[in-house]
Amino acid sequence: MPFYIDTSALVKRYRTEPGTEVVEELVSQRRLDEEFYSSYLTAVEIESVARRAVAGKLLRPAARRKLLGRFYEDIRDWLALQDITRETMSRAAGFAGQYGLRAPDAIHLAAASVTEKRLVISSDKELLDACIAEGYDVLNPEGPSALGSLRASAAMLSGIIPHQDSA
Repeated sequence: MPFYIDTSALVKRYRTEPGTEVVEELVSQRRLDEEFYSSYLTAVEIESVARRAVAGKLLRPAARRKLLGRFYEDIRDWLALQDITRETMSRAAGFAGQYGLRAPDAIHLAAASVTEKRLVISSDKELLDACIAEGYDVLNPEGPSALGSLRASAAMLSGIIPHQDSA
């Protein structure tokens, strides 16, 4: 079962913030048949978040190196990054126009749609709303019942989480 995780959700794995426990549980409890994808845009965004956190004195350089090290270990171990192709960018332009998404969110939705991921994991409400409109199942790690839903959902055992927690 393929899952698409955007930067807003994935970054919770590397720094503690609302939704971190949901992402940690999702990753640590993943099954061998569950595939996690993101876009190469995520690598750019993670690098940017880490660098800006150092500039804003929210993160020390050593912590930045550790964060980036964990991210690149995840790419090696379980997270596949998709190329941003001409088709992806064409779809992204359409999604930006259709849903009024910011460019990065439109690219994430397009990357998920190119390979038809079933579940999109994100903390971005606008992106989640567009995903639902496109027929995707979604999980917002910051949703009020996200952790409970993740733990209790029988659908998760089959690799599917119904539309939920987009607020």
